[in-house]
Formats: sequence, C-alpha cells, structure tokens
Amino acid sequence: MIAELQKKEILSPFDIAVVHVGLGDYERAMSLLEQAEAEFNHNMLWINVDYRLDELRNHPRFPALVKAVGL
Repeated sequence: MIAELQKKEILSPFDIAVVHVGLGDYERAMSLLEQAEAEFNHNMLWINVDYRLDELRNHPRFPALVKAVGL
C-alpha cells in the first residue's frame, strides 16, 4: 500500500522514512532520507530539528546527509 501511495506521489521518501524510524528500521530510513535529499524534498530543510528523526542523529550517515542538504 505504501508503494502505491508513493507512486501516486502522495507519500514522499521523507514521509516513508519517518515511518521506518518509528519501526526502528534506521538503515531503510536513512536510505529514504538520502533519496529525499536527491529529489530536493522541502522537508529535508527540517532534518536537524524534526523530533521524529531524533533516533537518527547518531547514525554514522546522518552528518553527511545534513551536509548534503546544506545545513
């Protein structure tokens, strides 16, 4: 179902990443956030302050993602 909504552009990779953080699947969440960054998703501007991403702040790939966003 999530894949169908993503195809219809109702859910962005950022939105799906937030779900994966909630599920504890941090690797998948990071991959989706990297995809969101590549697609210039506007929600990426908030990755440093969005509480839903708190669990990812210590992930080894997170600093590079922040830098890629330009924050």
